[in-house]
Amino acid sequence: MFLVVSRRFASNIVNATKVASRLANVQYPSEIMSRFERWSTSQRAERDYYLAPRPELIKVIYQGQPNPGTELEMAKGLSTPYDCAKHMSQMLCDRSVIALVDGCPHDMNRTFKQDAKLDFMHFKDINMDPTEANLAFWRSCQLVMAAAVESAFEERFPMRLLAFHNTPLESGSFVADFRMEFETTEEFEKMISWSPSEYDLRAISAVGQTISANALPFECMDFDRKGGMEIMQDDYRMMCLNDESSRKNCTLFRIGNYVQVYPNGPMISFTSQIGRFSVTSIRLLGSLSSTKPNGSSLQLVYRAQGIAMPAVFLTHFTTYDLLLRRARQQNRSISEIPNYVRPL
Repeated sequence: MFLVVSRRFASNIVNATKVASRLANVQYPSEIMSRFERWSTSQRAERDYYLAPRPELIKVIYQGQPNPGTELEMAKGLSTPYDCAKHMSQMLCDRSVIALVDGCPHDMNRTFKQDAKLDFMHFKDINMDPTEANLAFWRSCQLVMAAAVESAFEERFPMRLLAFHNTPLESGSFVADFRMEFETTEEFEKMISWSPSEYDLRAISAVGQTISANALPFECMDFDRKGGMEIMQDDYRMMCLNDESSRKNCTLFRIGNYVQVYPNGPMISFTSQIGRFSVTSIRLLGSLSSTKPNGSSLQLVYRAQGIAMPAVFLTHFTTYDLLLRRARQQNRSISEIPNYVRPL
């Protein structure tokens, strides 16, 4: 009898029915939509700053193939490497994963602030080490997983990103931690015994696949920590960011209506460069050990793991199944109990 009740409770956590019916339009909780509105306001203000009284022109010299040495006049603070690609070749637009600006990895959708030398990197580039492109893909999939998890749960079970983990490609999975806050002790105690079913994981994965299929650009803006906090308005996430990065500034990335702070970049150009995508496990780590003033002590911390493949690599289902099995295993490259977790 207990198992039946527990199962009924669990089935109401991941809103799989709503997930399946909204595949063209991923919906987010109101607090995430408010964050998106604050981002949009800051983006408009930055754009207006560089437009007044008129855009300042900078020179960008393209060094790659085809047509090395091409000079482009672009707008400071407005134009991006992707804009440069559009001026030169549709092929560059479609295949470029990240840019190399003055030899350094750079987001395709990050604006130029000065004259620069430009090249592009793609997944199958035989003339360059693909490591930076692969790492950008891994980071980008983490962000998509965060968006999928935060959108898939019922609002009365708010799952919010807590921390990203830097895992090597060889570890077999990308990882992020989330917190779930409860209003009552009864709900808190019930959730201690909950774990997602395969159906739940497939529903969350479907959201990530939808985000990928929508071909959303990975946009970014830099802020100081105070400005980032004003946009995020999430004390717990910013607290964990201090452990992830020692930089004085922080970068907020946007895909569609989802905005999240990430310790470093770059990200890939568009979500459509992600092919197969799966959230493979979500498991309980413990309760949240540190709370903000007047914050709830009824919070649990979960760890999500996922796996994905670039769209340009066609993978046989049996090969991908092997990758899925490995990605379900606990990722041993990171700490099992972070400092913000209290074991139950």
